[in-house]
Amino acid sequence: MKKILLIILLLISNSIFAQDNNWVARFSPQDLYFNQINIGVEFNQSKNSIIVDIGIPWNRQYYNKFNINHRNFSFDKLSSDVVRIAYRHYTSNNKKFGFYYEGYFKEQTIRSKFITQNPYVGILNAYVYTTNLGAQLGYQFIMWHRVLADFYFFGIEAGRANGRVIGESNTTQQAIYLYNIIENSVNNNIPRYARKNFHEYIYGIHTAGELHSTIYPWIRSGISIVYRF
Repeated sequence: MKKILLIILLLISNSIFAQDNNWVARFSPQDLYFNQINIGVEFNQSKNSIIVDIGIPWNRQYYNKFNINHRNFSFDKLSSDVVRIAYRHYTSNNKKFGFYYEGYFKEQTIRSKFITQNPYVGILNAYVYTTNLGAQLGYQFIMWHRVLADFYFFGIEAGRANGRVIGESNTTQQAIYLYNIIENSVNNNIPRYARKNFHEYIYGIHTAGELHSTIYPWIRSGISIVYRF
């Protein structure tokens, strides 16, 4: 993360001292639904831009969103933080509307909490850390005066994920039951190629699982609200 912050600082410094620089503020409203406040800045010159987006975790309860139900546990909390750095090229001379394409680098941390049920045998806290490279296509159009909608309709990225699951129970017997729940969930929900990278442990009333260096694909789309100064 220190390297990412250094890169951001260098990009911002370069943009501040550049001539004819256009500043743009960005906000992604759809990320609020995933308990993340995502804001960003864009430093634009001619048809090219450098974009820095930062997602700040919003720690609030997530229970019953998406109607996620499981016979063994309930989905209780979700939050994430992200740093994304992108290079964008606009195809039109008028940057208030038109198509663009961009490539980006992204680091993200996802945190979630699960509570077991039927019967209760403990709680699970899960953490996933990802590093991603991606590209996307989008279209930008005017909503009102300097306010624009930035619709990125297709993006694809690939990343490397590392993760941890930490379980806590009241008794050793409950911990064994929780261990089996995690094992069954991994076997039923994680792709076969990634299962070999997941290792689970049990010690006393604690259960732990680790996911090591697993490569995965992802598809991205969404919308941002843009203000051009």
